[in-house]
Amino acid sequence: MRVVVQRVSEASVDVINELGTLDPTFESQQIGPGFMILVGVTDEDGDQQIAWLTHKILNLRVFEDEQGKMNRSIQDIGGEILSISQFTLFADVRKGNRPSFIKAGKPEHADITWIKFNEALRSGGVPVKEGRFGAHMRVGLVNDGPVTIIIDTEIDMPGSEHRAEGQVRMQKPCTNHERDSYRACRLSAEAKPAKAGQIIRPRPERPSCLR
Repeated sequence: MRVVVQRVSEASVDVINELGTLDPTFESQQIGPGFMILVGVTDEDGDQQIAWLTHKILNLRVFEDEQGKMNRSIQDIGGEILSISQFTLFADVRKGNRPSFIKAGKPEHADITWIKFNEALRSGGVPVKEGRFGAHMRVGLVNDGPVTIIIDTEIDMPGSEHRAEGQVRMQKPCTNHERDSYRACRLSAEAKPAKAGQIIRPRPERPSCLR
């Protein structure tokens, strides 16, 4: 799961119908101080991700105390949450100019996971209002700070067994000695064909910093 948490003084959401006007079947949702959360789900997300993410959000100390320090949680201030489903959080823009959303979860699974997530937040004693899954929405908010935090269970949750797609593992740079030694050994191994009875030296292994 991937979420964008914004600390707000107020936020709201409306649903827009095919005519581009407010959908009368959806009651406009508003909150006061609290979080406006954009929520993205993959097909691999389930109860474990929901439980970890819920605990993390309910205990984030990003609201100011009497000394003006970020030391209070949304539970401490009696805040509210506006939760908006947002599959575009998994946009892949590495190729071309049209984003790919192939990593986003299938709608049936994503909808159920989002609903369970909202219920888990409510179980922590925080009022949660929602948009409408899969709908064209207009979201308004006043970001207080601004404070915006991105949480990705695939990266941030302890025990995750795989890195997020596109996350690059940084390699330690090669030293001049490592680079020159590898090149010298490679050139020596390739210089001349082996003669009869001559021991063939194996090709040197490329150091990790050059992979």
